[in-house]
Amino acid sequence: AVDSIMAMLKASKKPCLYLGGGVISSGAAAEARKFAEKTGIPVVTSLMGIGSLPSDHPQNFGMFGMHGSFAANCAANESDLLMAMGARFSDRSTGSVSKFAIEAKIIHVDVDDSEINKNIPADLGVVADVKEMFKALNAKAFPLKCPTWVKTLEKYRKQHPLSFKKKPGHLQPQEVVKTLSRLTGNSAVIVPGVGQHQMWAAQFYDYQFPRQHLSSGGLGAMGFGLPAAMGAKLACPEKTVINIDGDGSFQMNIQELGTLYAEKIGVKMIILNNQCLGMVAQWEDRFYNGVRGNTDLRCERFMRPFPDFVRIASGYGVPGREVFKLEELEDAIKEMLETDGPFLLDVHTGYEEHVLPMIPPGMDYSAMITE
Repeated sequence: AVDSIMAMLKASKKPCLYLGGGVISSGAAAEARKFAEKTGIPVVTSLMGIGSLPSDHPQNFGMFGMHGSFAANCAANESDLLMAMGARFSDRSTGSVSKFAIEAKIIHVDVDDSEINKNIPADLGVVADVKEMFKALNAKAFPLKCPTWVKTLEKYRKQHPLSFKKKPGHLQPQEVVKTLSRLTGNSAVIVPGVGQHQMWAAQFYDYQFPRQHLSSGGLGAMGFGLPAAMGAKLACPEKTVINIDGDGSFQMNIQELGTLYAEKIGVKMIILNNQCLGMVAQWEDRFYNGVRGNTDLRCERFMRPFPDFVRIASGYGVPGREVFKLEELEDAIKEMLETDGPFLLDVHTGYEEHVLPMIPPGMDYSAMITE
């Protein structure tokens, strides 16, 4: 299989390496990076593969799929050889299966034989531990000759970077994540819940190492963030662990604030509070003419953002702070990071933003929405 893979890579003019969550769970990140750098192959990741190669590595074109970067989606879909390692080709990655990477030969390596040919037919399917496979491949790896392909992808990245339109005077969730990344030196362990905030956490934090980004992935489990962050902090007490959550997801396990206080677990919490079930509302806006199905969580009788998370946290013995203005953000994050023990930061962003890019459900990357 190793010889076959290397022969296919040698014949390729537009190769792409797709790193999934299996690269992280098998402890293969170092070997994957070595292979990428030996060959010079462009790299994309799934949501679960984030951290397998540093976000700012020049060969990393980012996460691809429904909310992936423009360059990453082009890299995967316009390749002539897609090498998937420890990935399952979920529908959130591929979009329309019949239109996904239609010109590419597919190499699929996974420890679970049921994943091979399940969603995308493989030209070469190999049941193996990806760490052992990368070790074997590195013994025979050589520089690939695809300068035109690399330049094309770099042009895509330059022309269509992951960005957002800044709105003066507005506190935008993307800016919150970018500021957090800068103030933590890109070194915190980030644990999101499920929703728009989950995608912004994936897009705008600069991840540097495996298991730095902990997500429920395709499970879509609202409420995952806080208890998972507690587990991460107990496992790695020396690390800064931050639960980035939405106001909807956070309420699913809000009672764990009591556990944080009682057990002295120093998890930091940032709620990107838009008073809305944001991801569902985004779909309502894009595909259902803005008709709301109980996704607006505001309560006019309460006369202020509802509920009062800082007051609730105080009831559990956990300090907190609210942020309403952009100019307050940096100082508030610093206070959170400098406070011993748990701390809750309730950042009122309002519902104005959509997670972009976005490939509409059932469509392929050519239908990508960028604004």
